[in-house]
Amino acid sequence: MDKPPSLSKEHLSRLPDARRHSLVFDWLTEVQDFLRQADPLVVRKNQPELTKELDALLVCNAAPPVRRLTAEAMARMYSKGNPFGAYQVVITCANLLQKKPEPKETLGQRLFALEVIGTLFQELGRLLGSCMQDTLSALLVGLKVSEGTRCETLKAIGKVLSGLENSANMFHAKVYKAVKPYMSHSSVDVRYSAADCLSQLAKFYPALVVQSEFESLFSLAAKYMSAEGRTKSFSILIANLALSALSNSVKLPPENKKERKPTLQEILGYFRQSFITGACVQKREIFKQDISPSIVKLGIADAHVFLVRGLGSSWLEANSTLFLGHILGIAMEPRTTQSHQEALYTCRQLRRIFFETVGQLLSEKAQLQALKVLGQFICDHCASSDIQSGYALSLACQAITSITLILQSSSLPSLSDGYVANGLQSTLCHELPMARLSAAWCLRQIALSQPSMHWSIFTTLVSRLCKFKSNRVAVEGHTCALVANLSSIGLCRHTVIESCHINPILENAQDLLKSKSTDAATARSKFLGAWILFCGVLSVPSVGESTNEIVSTILSQASASFPSGDVKGAFLKEQKLESADQVRLIVESRSGALKALKVFVEQHPELVCRHSETIVRILRAALEYLSHTAKVVSTFGQPLLSIIHYYKMVLYSTLSASPRELWEHSLSDLLKHLVSDITLAESNELFTTSLLDSLVDVQDLELLSEGNIVQTCNMPLGCLQHSASSIITKSVEMPEPLPLQNQLLDEACTLFGQAFPLSAIKHRAQIANHFIQCLRQVRKDRRVFIQVNILAAFSLALKECSRLKGTVGDEQVIKSTAELMVSFVSHPSPIVKCVASSGLGRLAQLNPNLINSLAQISFEKIKDPKSSEATKSGFCLVLGDLHRFVGTGAKTSHIRTTCSILLSIANDARLGQVQTWATFALFLVVDAVGPNYTSFVEPTIDCVLDQLLAASSSMQNVKCLSKLLQALITVIGPELSADEESIRTIRACIAVLESTTAVQEAISCAQCLQMFVPREGNLSRILPRLCEYLDTSLDTQLQSVAVGCIRQLSQRNPRDVSIICEGIYPNGIESKLFDLFEIPDGIALNQTDFWIAVVREVFQASHAAVNESAISAGDDSEEEDDEEKMTMNDGEKKEKPHWRTRVFAAEILSNIMEHCVDSGHAAHFDLDLCRQEKGDRSQFLVTHLSDLIRCFFIAATDSNTQLVIAGLTSLERLIDLFKNSMDPDVAGSFLLEQYQANISAALRPAFSSDALPLVSVKASSVAAKWLSSDVASSTNDIQRVYRLMVSSLDSIRYPRLESHASPKMCQLKDEACIVSWADIYIAAFEQACGGVRFRSERELPPDGMLNLVSVELTDLKKIWISFLAKSDNQRICNSIAHAVAILTKLDEYWNENERDIVVQLITGISIETLLAPASSISAEDALHAISSLSKINFDKLSSNIEILQDILRVAHRVIITRNDQRMSERALEISAKMVSTVQLNENLRQFSLETIICALEKSCSDASLSLITSSLKKLVEDGKCDNLVLSYALSSLLTLSVTRRHSSSLVSTIVAILGVVKLFDEDIVHSIIVHYCELPIQKHFASLSNTVAAFFIANYHKQLSTFHLKALCKVFVHGLGKQESQAQTVLLIQTCLKKGDERMQKVLMNDVGTHVSRLIWENLMSPTDTLEALNIFAQFAESTERGQIVYIRLLFNMLQKDLKTVEVLHLFSHASATYSQTVKRVLASDNQFKLIVEKSLRIQQNAHSSLSEHRDGGQNQPKIELKMNFSNYS
Repeated sequence: MDKPPSLSKEHLSRLPDARRHSLVFDWLTEVQDFLRQADPLVVRKNQPELTKELDALLVCNAAPPVRRLTAEAMARMYSKGNPFGAYQVVITCANLLQKKPEPKETLGQRLFALEVIGTLFQELGRLLGSCMQDTLSALLVGLKVSEGTRCETLKAIGKVLSGLENSANMFHAKVYKAVKPYMSHSSVDVRYSAADCLSQLAKFYPALVVQSEFESLFSLAAKYMSAEGRTKSFSILIANLALSALSNSVKLPPENKKERKPTLQEILGYFRQSFITGACVQKREIFKQDISPSIVKLGIADAHVFLVRGLGSSWLEANSTLFLGHILGIAMEPRTTQSHQEALYTCRQLRRIFFETVGQLLSEKAQLQALKVLGQFICDHCASSDIQSGYALSLACQAITSITLILQSSSLPSLSDGYVANGLQSTLCHELPMARLSAAWCLRQIALSQPSMHWSIFTTLVSRLCKFKSNRVAVEGHTCALVANLSSIGLCRHTVIESCHINPILENAQDLLKSKSTDAATARSKFLGAWILFCGVLSVPSVGESTNEIVSTILSQASASFPSGDVKGAFLKEQKLESADQVRLIVESRSGALKALKVFVEQHPELVCRHSETIVRILRAALEYLSHTAKVVSTFGQPLLSIIHYYKMVLYSTLSASPRELWEHSLSDLLKHLVSDITLAESNELFTTSLLDSLVDVQDLELLSEGNIVQTCNMPLGCLQHSASSIITKSVEMPEPLPLQNQLLDEACTLFGQAFPLSAIKHRAQIANHFIQCLRQVRKDRRVFIQVNILAAFSLALKECSRLKGTVGDEQVIKSTAELMVSFVSHPSPIVKCVASSGLGRLAQLNPNLINSLAQISFEKIKDPKSSEATKSGFCLVLGDLHRFVGTGAKTSHIRTTCSILLSIANDARLGQVQTWATFALFLVVDAVGPNYTSFVEPTIDCVLDQLLAASSSMQNVKCLSKLLQALITVIGPELSADEESIRTIRACIAVLESTTAVQEAISCAQCLQMFVPREGNLSRILPRLCEYLDTSLDTQLQSVAVGCIRQLSQRNPRDVSIICEGIYPNGIESKLFDLFEIPDGIALNQTDFWIAVVREVFQASHAAVNESAISAGDDSEEEDDEEKMTMNDGEKKEKPHWRTRVFAAEILSNIMEHCVDSGHAAHFDLDLCRQEKGDRSQFLVTHLSDLIRCFFIAATDSNTQLVIAGLTSLERLIDLFKNSMDPDVAGSFLLEQYQANISAALRPAFSSDALPLVSVKASSVAAKWLSSDVASSTNDIQRVYRLMVSSLDSIRYPRLESHASPKMCQLKDEACIVSWADIYIAAFEQACGGVRFRSERELPPDGMLNLVSVELTDLKKIWISFLAKSDNQRICNSIAHAVAILTKLDEYWNENERDIVVQLITGISIETLLAPASSISAEDALHAISSLSKINFDKLSSNIEILQDILRVAHRVIITRNDQRMSERALEISAKMVSTVQLNENLRQFSLETIICALEKSCSDASLSLITSSLKKLVEDGKCDNLVLSYALSSLLTLSVTRRHSSSLVSTIVAILGVVKLFDEDIVHSIIVHYCELPIQKHFASLSNTVAAFFIANYHKQLSTFHLKALCKVFVHGLGKQESQAQTVLLIQTCLKKGDERMQKVLMNDVGTHVSRLIWENLMSPTDTLEALNIFAQFAESTERGQIVYIRLLFNMLQKDLKTVEVLHLFSHASATYSQTVKRVLASDNQFKLIVEKSLRIQQNAHSSLSEHRDGGQNQPKIELKMNFSNYS
């Protein structure tokens, strides 16, 4: 771009006002792009013209986005071009600011001047130092005199200070003196702007970090943290003050020796004191009422985060112990936990500080150190029983949980010694429930992330529970910890458990339930512990047949908690009990029973029907007891109220989870209780449900709420202490249930939503009217709470009706429901309005007749001038929701009216918040009606641009406008590409959005536009901005949106994206995305070398961080070769990447390999082919083989379990892909041979005694794959890995008494080892039999592997047979059965009786596998199963005909259902083996024949054809099969054989087939010939089909008709057409002529002889074949005179063409002597023949003479007389 875009004044004047903004903005955007891309020389050349156009905008009363964009363009222009013009601009702006502010005429110009000054100084900095004094003076004057621009002036001062840095130090005192008073200004916006300004000043002004001034400013910032949630500016100010105080670059003047900066300890003390009291120093003054302590805590917490991020991760790593002690010290402070809710808020803020600093900034190594520090704190304080230490312990436990969740198995070094786990187990005995439950959850997370600790934690908890049964607190803590671990079973592979380990827990629960205690509290704890254990047991996934027994046991206990028989009478008797403690235990027991029932219904739905009677009985009794709860409370007092509330909450949740048919019998009574609870009829306390959030889209609420989402009523914080049973969850995040009353209301509303659609119509009307009356009569202080509860309940009911596609009820019910929902629309709370509006939309969806009336009501309310802002906002949303739920079903007139009203409101900036709601409603309408909105598109786009340019637009309105813009783009669709004006306006809207803080929305709009207008995807303009957001933004959400946009662009133009980004990032955009760990799916194959280089850097950095030298290989001298120098190249060592990044890198390498496989290019895996390729060979995978193995080695030897498994999995796949790749540089060697040491070194850690079972399982598979690959060339090479497998086998032969893993995981490890040995033995057997390629250069003989394995076969046989007899794992059994089947061939390992039993066992396993559906059995398992059957000796089964039939059936099934050549060969092998070795009955013969025919109908290998032939021969010789069926089989076999490419095995097969054919009668053979003749000649392979045709002609020509003889002759003709088969064809024709009669000879010569003569004449046959072809005619001449004439004429023709003259003359001489009369007749017929012969004789005589002279050197030799005497033929 050589010239900047020019603003067309002429075009601008012709446009209407609404369109001028789009043109200006489009021009400014193009100017920005020009300045960003142009060379500095080009900018300087065009600077005067561009300056003139930009200066013209300064005098305009421009909108804020125009001001921002113009200022940025000026700054970029002066920065890249000549900066001298900037002085004049700054002076002009400064002069404008010094003038007395006038009315609105110059306000826009002043704001423009402030924007330009701030941006120019921020960009140019010290270059504008000469005008610094005048500018700052003007700004300070303007700060005083201009009240309307005070915030903007403060922002400009901050930018000036930021740009000038220390060069403005002489003005710092003056600025501070002028700005500080505004920290206490009455305007909130001014205070925040002043705080931002002082934040910049604090970086450079030393006076601010003097201790006294520091304290003063710190306290001032803490004091004015308002309750509106906008604390960020003050938090940044505090953090910047602390950073300056700690910075060595900010030094106090030497003359002020008495002054000093606060130390780090003092600063942390200020932070601590401010968090606790709201002031950094202890003073006696009392805070004002409008200062919220929670807001101060929030602000100070943010200041902590900003401070640590400013200090950097290095500082945090060096001072992690100090910082953690500071955080935990705050939690230990009694004043932070005056109440439970205050303590929860404190812990939540401190936890956030911890997560955003330690959790995000520290490296893995430093996080491991933090784990030790936290563990030490827990061990030091777990013995304390005070509440304060309990909250601190809870915080520490949650911190450990957070780090463990981040590090996963990488946290093992800090947890392996058990120090942390012991401290957590001791915390389970703490008095504070929150501490106990946090420790329980932490233990669960450790067990999930550390496979090696899962079993030890589980067994320790069980033993400690038995030990501390008499301790009330210990029982509660340990049962919760056990339950937390039980509920996590199934979330990870290593969290498995067997039924035998559940039984002890069940017994403990029953003991706790039966044990008696004199202390009521202890008895209650045991009851609670017992029932929560029952719940935990039920949360375990099914563990086999014992699950039903466990369920029956627990349900019987639950049923026993409720009376049987006269339930009502039993409940009345309970009310007469004297002790409230007894009633408490009864109610607690019933609550536990119901909770257990809920868990059962959720986790085992398949067993609900089986136990439905018990469940119904329990629920009937529980619902009956519900009517007695009020009497129980009145009898025994308020202490039982919470217990009753818990009972009702659990009952409601159980009913919600249960099938409706189990409880709808008590629907009417249930609804009474639900309505009572929802309306707080029996409660004096005020609580609300928390379900409103779930009833509205969070994104919608964020668009419509200012700042953070504000709850209707202040909801209390939740924690596990409120409901310990909530710890039973499958979620990874720790649950935080709300207080009991809120939970009760949540469950009541949820159940009401399910029950209401099931109730009778009359009951629905009564409920709706009752709610309306309650709202009318309730006191004002209770109304807000009841409103929320009723709204949530009814909204859930309407949602359920909509899901069931039912009806709300009759007209009365609909009217009452609508009246109820309409009453909420005018509520001041945004969330209430959203839920009520959605409810009305669903109501209209269920009853379309309501649309008219609801729309009319909304229109009237909106137009009514008396309506409040909340009312208008709500009914605007109602209009949008009506269309959202009704969709295109609305009438056109309604759409037109709705759009007109909403568009007019959205255009009116005076309406404030109503405008935002109308804009959002308009978005809903556009999104719903789609193409029906086309007529309103143009004015709506103009409205969007106008509102974006308006100075009064709030952030919420901007976001709503962006949503509306996206919807408009979608509505226009592809037609947008033809509308240039609309594109220009939309582009201007996106530019405005991008110039505001709504960058995410701008990117989303740009993505939407690019979908329909691809040319708008201007990569050179969009990509630099996206990359800028990736670099500068700390907002992860914005980064994610930017990455999503880059992904969309790269899908269209991947190469262009990569090229453009190379100029931004040295290593490309991919490397940057890797750093962000937000890489899109999909890898371009044309960048194979780049991706491997990037991933290699990740692994090298990882390896270097662990060990900068080589990987240690142990003490064994023989293993020293395994050491692999896998360090980084010389240069800078990178920090170790996060384990997730390393795992992701391994997955990328794996995906690269799979992409290369999918590409189908053989050069990826063949080095020789790769070298033959032209172009960039580095794009082929084989050139990076060493890098792949290096990376997988590092991954496989890492400390992180996920990474190790990923590395081993990829290594296994690599072996599979490259095992056949030859090394072209070393004859007879494989590429992988040079990496044998690396592979064995990668496997060795996985076979150590302390390796995790999951790792060992994968390592066994990799080792088996390697040993089976036949890559190793010597015994020493094999033994590297072989010894590892032997060590794994030793662990089975000589098991250890103790193991850190669970029995189930040890079993999995043993199974993997056994299967791997089976695979190794199978491969060794195939290698010994020649099934695998063999090289003569190898030191290792073919049976070398088998010789090694045979040493272990005695033990392996016992292990394999034992496993086959016990295991029910079909997948594993098939591989082992295959190995044992091979072993049955070796007599030395068996006695006859044992072998017979084993053969039957193998047969049963294999048949069961092959009879399963093909989709449920993998190809590998099916191959093992069919191979097992092919290896067994059928003689052992000959007495059992049924088994033999089953074997043939599955063989037949395999051929039909499996498209696998190897399986088909095994199935045919079974059939052939059975035919040859077993005395067949009629059924077996039939099955064998069907199997053969089925195989013939599919593609068969050459080996299969040979097997079929031998089987058919046996069946034919047997003579008991239907000859017609056999002939069909032979015909098919023959057809398949002759269509194959010639091979020695096929020749022998065809010979055998023809031998079988001769066994048939002539009429059967005739049918075979007929079938053969029907095969198209084009499919024949000539050399094979000629043999068959010759066989048929020579042996059966008498039985064949002339038609079939001609068909067979065509085969010869086809063979003669192939150069390679002409010689064979000629010989076969001669053979047929010898054996044929006159008819056959005539047909053969007519059809074939003519073709042969043509070939001879046209010289299309080789000389040798020509002479052989002449023999055909010579042979034909012996039989008929016609043949003689043909033969002689052919010789004459060859002499005429000088073909083989000598040989032809010899043949002619012989023919003249033999057929003299015929020769005379031919010569007489044409004199030319005589001349031809004489000429040939003469030429031949001269040739002989010359040759003789040359040989004799001129000496006279006897001459041969070649002249013939033709007188005899005259």
